[in-house]
Amino acid sequence: MDISKNGQLINLGDKSFTRKDYLESFPELLRILDKYKNIEWNSDTQASYYQDVLNETNLFNRNEPSSKFAQRGRTMANAISKIGLVETKMINGKKVKLPSEVGNNWVDNNYLPYQDEFEQLFNFNKDNLVFWRQLIKLRVFYKPEVKKTLNKNGDNFTFRYVKPFIFGLKLLKKFNKINKHDFCGMVLALRPDMTEDRLNSIIDNYSKVYSKSLDFNSFFMKEYSNYFIDTKNLSLASRWFDQSELDFNVFNNQLGYKGAPPKTKKKEFEFIEALKKFQTNKNEQSLEQLKGLSKKDQSKKAFGFGKEPFKFSNAHKRQSVDEFLKANDKSPLLTADGATLYKIYMVSKTFNNMSEYGDLTLRYFNLSGIVNIEASTISLNILVFFKELFNVCNISMSGEISDKEKNNKAFCSNSQTTEDIFELSKKDIKSLKANLFSKYKVNKISDLREQIEIEKDMAFVKFINNKFNKDKTIKILQHIRDRNRPGDKADKWLQSNVTNQATTPTIYEFMLGIAWYHLSKGKLIRIRRDYNLTLGGNMLPLRHANGGEGDIEVKYKRSKNFPYDGVLLEATLMDKSTQKRGEMEPVIRHTVNLNTDNQKWYGMFVGNVLDENVVNIFHLLSNVQLHDSRNKDKSVNGVNIFALTIDELIEFLKKNITDQEIINTFCRNIIYNKPINSDWRKEVIKEIEQDYHIE
Repeated sequence: MDISKNGQLINLGDKSFTRKDYLESFPELLRILDKYKNIEWNSDTQASYYQDVLNETNLFNRNEPSSKFAQRGRTMANAISKIGLVETKMINGKKVKLPSEVGNNWVDNNYLPYQDEFEQLFNFNKDNLVFWRQLIKLRVFYKPEVKKTLNKNGDNFTFRYVKPFIFGLKLLKKFNKINKHDFCGMVLALRPDMTEDRLNSIIDNYSKVYSKSLDFNSFFMKEYSNYFIDTKNLSLASRWFDQSELDFNVFNNQLGYKGAPPKTKKKEFEFIEALKKFQTNKNEQSLEQLKGLSKKDQSKKAFGFGKEPFKFSNAHKRQSVDEFLKANDKSPLLTADGATLYKIYMVSKTFNNMSEYGDLTLRYFNLSGIVNIEASTISLNILVFFKELFNVCNISMSGEISDKEKNNKAFCSNSQTTEDIFELSKKDIKSLKANLFSKYKVNKISDLREQIEIEKDMAFVKFINNKFNKDKTIKILQHIRDRNRPGDKADKWLQSNVTNQATTPTIYEFMLGIAWYHLSKGKLIRIRRDYNLTLGGNMLPLRHANGGEGDIEVKYKRSKNFPYDGVLLEATLMDKSTQKRGEMEPVIRHTVNLNTDNQKWYGMFVGNVLDENVVNIFHLLSNVQLHDSRNKDKSVNGVNIFALTIDELIEFLKKNITDQEIINTFCRNIIYNKPINSDWRKEVIKEIEQDYHIE
């Protein structure tokens, strides 16, 4: 990834790409882009690509002129290019864009990447693994006009780079949980010419902010300001500010932030005029003018890092000049000369962009499953592991490579595992394992993996109990039940109250597992492992289970009162007319496959509505020989598949009925070798509620 030297922040996303459900939308973009892999990537191709996205997906619902289609097509490709899912090649003298090896293998449901010993410890699923590898490979360079410097031999070019994700991991390793605002600022403002010592110094110096002995804005000014300022403008700013009458044209054309509209620059200029007036003549009139302009959004963004640049008393109490000066005695603005004011302005403007860019980049970080991003903080999952990794292994945050190395395709290649990317030696791996064995009090790699899984399980159960207690779960299920289409009121509520990084069907799949956990009275402490969907580092859902797997495979230990190995939960929001076509075959196939290895599994189909014919067909399957879809030589003499509505699930939660009571009652009411009428299921539901209702 390349950035310009002055001002541009690191940003993995694209502001024009407004969808947040990356794992659900990116595969569709890649699938369509593959059709253009042999066609020159020009404006006509870009427009055609976007037209196909509109026609073949439900990702966008825009009414806009076709003249913007080429721009939209470029935006689509940019959103998936920086992370290496798309690459640009020259074919027969023409520039083409196509899915990379990484991108192609990711969307291929039949491709399962090899995981090295390091990766197996985390038990990554495919989605998390792909983005983890891409993020630890990610290097940021300067754009061509500024990144080349001759090496010692004078016969080659070298390129400096920084690794933002590795820097972020080391920052979190040292401080565990830090403010999200601080994290974004430090990561997005990294520059390719920062040395390893400089990066370590930034991390060490942040301890003053962490201990609250220094505010973050002052820290950021000290550590980063020189990287975002055109030093040639410092003397110009000094001369300009010293003039008795400030010239707006100089500010607008030379000193103002690039890309800011003239109206914005005019408001910023008015604040500077008011500040200069107050510095020169400190009276109530100049203070009131400064106070009024300080409350403008343009002033907050340009001089206050998003907040009012000065502290004022409340609106009901008049503040004297002396009181104002005392309240702001540490503000550098009150005594700033032109050069200092220019520094504050440029860094504050740069910092203002970080909240928007930060959210985009953090969405990619979340896809790794490693970084836990919450509303206001960021932390590392499995912190102990990363402390040992960075203590034992020499993993750099920056470096320098030749132009030949820069042009290789490793970033877009799928062949590198974590051990390859980190260049870990056998000695490193041995030392890391020894330290982890000691920390977790185990002596086998399989036991270590299990301990890490248990740690994740406990974190997920705590997460459920804190974020999705039974009452909250019921409320969410009610909104899922009431949702009719993407973008309606219930859909927006779910995006706001659960996650905006997944679609409602995926949210439903996630919440069905949590509802089943509550039905178990908290006994299903391994429910996280039973999901086949993808979770982010924040433990919220990112993508639904792929078509080759059941949604949630809840495993049980057989007992006298519950002689079954598991329950397959399948979630659907399809209407009655499409249930038979869209859901019946997958539910049957998944349930049969789980039963052909001397296992006893039951299927539970949970929908917003149920088609009576589908429900009755499921019941009839208890008397039919069925074959494993993976091996036709394997078969089972009948499977038991039951069905619930979301409303019935909600009632069971309200009435404290348990998961095992539900399954046992259905099993008692299976009708063998007799005609089945459509009321049989209603009678079972009534029996469950009558026999097991607890107030």
